[in-house]
Amino acid sequence: MQTWDDRQPIYQQLADILAAQLLDGEPNEGAAMPSVRALAGRYLLNPLTVNRALQALGDEGLLENRRGMGLYVTTGARERLRAAERERFLHTEWPRLRRAAAPPGNRRRTTQLGGALMNAEDNTMLVQAKGLSVRYGAKRAVDDVSFNIPKGRVVGLLGHNGAGKTTLMKAMVGLATSEGSLTVLGMNPRQQRVPLLEQACYIPDVAILPRWARVEDLITLLSGLHPRFSADRARALLRRTSVGLSDKVKTLSKGMVVQAHLALIAAIDAKLMILDEPTLGLDVLSRKAFYEMLIDEWCDGERSVLISTHQVEEIESLLSDVLMLNEGKLVLSISLEDMERRFIGVTHDAAVADQIAAAHPLLRYRTGPGTSGNAAIFDGAPPDHVQALGQRVRPSLVDLFVALTRKPELDRTQF
Repeated sequence: MQTWDDRQPIYQQLADILAAQLLDGEPNEGAAMPSVRALAGRYLLNPLTVNRALQALGDEGLLENRRGMGLYVTTGARERLRAAERERFLHTEWPRLRRAAAPPGNRRRTTQLGGALMNAEDNTMLVQAKGLSVRYGAKRAVDDVSFNIPKGRVVGLLGHNGAGKTTLMKAMVGLATSEGSLTVLGMNPRQQRVPLLEQACYIPDVAILPRWARVEDLITLLSGLHPRFSADRARALLRRTSVGLSDKVKTLSKGMVVQAHLALIAAIDAKLMILDEPTLGLDVLSRKAFYEMLIDEWCDGERSVLISTHQVEEIESLLSDVLMLNEGKLVLSISLEDMERRFIGVTHDAAVADQIAAAHPLLRYRTGPGTSGNAAIFDGAPPDHVQALGQRVRPSLVDLFVALTRKPELDRTQF
């Protein structure tokens, strides 16, 4: 089983592993890369982590995306890797060897090949919000939020009903007037809504398709309406579903309508997809089919998705980042990798509950029956004597959501 170094992002380590395999001719130039799902299964990783690694290789010119066919190794990839290895030796290894032979002194930090593949700080930001607010009369539905969404991310927008999720999404596509600074794909959503919606897709929570239309009619309609829509791509995506081109919308189940809607939207060559409660009211199998199509067919490491949902547990494994709203305020904006490092869970017996409470955790809760079914979440590592009272665990996104979005009148030390 592959082991990972906690000191370096996992996607960078995976990118280095795949690059080494390419250097060895596995697969050969011009050949197809294994699918995201296959690599995720092989290395036991989140598909989004695999996507980031593949994007990093694409940014280095080692892989190319052939529309409708997947990722292929580019011609000349091995020579690029050899050249990169030579550069790494000349600019990293050789200076290190020289410094090792010299007297101790100030040493500049060098960057290894894996670290240079891709860094989120160098990524082009698709969405930038700073001090963003949206008012409805005297009420601030979105209250002074700031965040960025880089390319190649799947971001979960979480919050209770009325937290401001739908309002924030409407502001991002120019449907709500906002205060502060907001750019989406480098554009002002209110002033440049038409060109913005050529490159950004939006499915609202009340999205409908005309019941009288056949699916083929909708493809014809979109072909004439949207300059970046691909009819061939839409038909290829629909073949993944049980929806037929001759089917009328009114004959489709709710789950089939949602799948058809996603297939039509995903056939637009866009950079950003915004989905407001896309699977609300669907059964488990329909929700699973929806997210599989989204990850397999649209997320390519370049485009980003923002999803609001109540099914936090179902999508946690798909997400790369989380935005958490509570009564209009942004209480958390973090990648899942950083979340796992920052928030610590400790399971413990009821006998030490008072000592745990004295350390002021974010949340104390029950994990099961009996005196040992207790846990607490801390923002940062708790003191050593507190960790010694129980066992350190990874808190789930659901637990963290409860900890950060509960009503302020609740006692934070209560179960």
